[in-house]
Order: sequence, then C-alpha cells, then structure tokens
Amino acid sequence: MKIITLRIIPETEEVVYRDLEARSDNTFLELHQHLLKAFEFTDDQMASFYVSDEDWNKGQEISLFGIEDQEVLEMKSTTVGSIFNSVNQKMLYTYDFLAMWNFTIEVMEIGAVDQKSKYPKVSRRFGDAPKQKAKTIDGSDAESILVNAMFDDGEGDYDALFDDESEDDLFNDDRFESLDDYDEYN
Repeated sequence: MKIITLRIIPETEEVVYRDLEARSDNTFLELHQHLLKAFEFTDDQMASFYVSDEDWNKGQEISLFGIEDQEVLEMKSTTVGSIFNSVNQKMLYTYDFLAMWNFTIEVMEIGAVDQKSKYPKVSRRFGDAPKQKAKTIDGSDAESILVNAMFDDGEGDYDALFDDESEDDLFNDDRFESLDDYDEYN
C-alpha cells in the first residue's frame, strides 16, 4: 500500500491550496469528505471528480452517486490507487453544480505508508480557505432567466411570489411566450 500526496487548488483569485495524503486503498468518497473538511465546505451538495489529461480536459467521471445508463464510476467503490499511479497525474473536482466550485488536483508524491498516521489527512495548508457562500450563482442559466423574467419587478424585488392578496395570476403573464422572448423583455 502507498500514500499518494495530492495538491488541491480551488479556482479562486487568491493562491490557496491544501495537500492531502491518501492511502491507495482510500475511496474517492473518503477523499471527497476530507477535501470538503480541508476547505471548510459543507457536505450537502453534489460533486464529481474527473480524470484529466495534461491540458486539464475532463475525462472519466467519478460521481458521488451512480447514474443509470451511464458509464460513471462511483466514489464509494473507486479507490484512489486505482486511478492515481504516477506523479503529476491530474484530476478535476467540481462541487455544487450550481455555484460551480472547481478544483484542480495533482499528484505531488507517492510514498510509503506511515503506520502511525490515519489517512486521508491534510499534510499542508497554504492560504485561507475560500468562503463557500462567496460564489454566487449567475443568472445565465435558463431557470434563472425564466424566474427573473416572470417575477422580477426590475428592482430585484420578488415579493409578488409571496403576496397572497395579489389578484394578478403570476403564471398568466403575456410578456413572453418562450425564453427567446426574454431578450426583448430586457
């Protein structure tokens, strides 16, 4: 059994990273949980690892949960050693598919197990962990556009959603017939 040292870097403006050491028989689920703990993120969002090439292109997905009819590996049954076997191997990690927290992961070292240590563990910290809530969801996705067009009064006021006394039928709005009409509305 070997120890694989991974440098994990979040996509932020500041230079921040954590080095995590994992045994080759640790699962990606254990790695996922320790990565979140190392960056002080909650464990309540979907996430996936992606095997990557030298140019950081996404390859094979290792998902938190299996997806029917897709060839996706699951974190709970995929070991770190089954994917990582050489220094400089790369991987991408995405946490919270709405806020899109992206991390790069690179194998820094492969060595012997220290029998006195418990793995996975953080072996090095650099910089302050980013605040999980610091990333806002941009309104470019179709659902946000639809909600904004239907309920926003132009001032960011969504009170119409919760106004029981309103006689207007919010869903009988003739400002647009489809998302294509949204551009004309703005």
